[in-house]
Amino acid sequence: LCACVHPDDRAALQAALASTVADDGPGPRVEYRVVRPDGEVRHLVGAGTLQRDADGRPRRFIGVSTDVTERERAVLA
Repeated sequence: LCACVHPDDRAALQAALASTVADDGPGPRVEYRVVRPDGEVRHLVGAGTLQRDADGRPRRFIGVSTDVTERERAVLA
């Protein structure tokens, strides 16, 4: 995992990644935070799928993370 992932969210993100490797099909949708170098915390939603080779071994992960920080701020306001 990236060191930029918020410490409180690392276990959940690691579990989502492990679930993606263990199962076929798309991985779970996961919400997590990252901490930027300037200390700002950003909220992200990530989802993706794992591509496997002909023998079923993980080949590559294709995914996207969307910044939903403004949505989170609106909810807290």
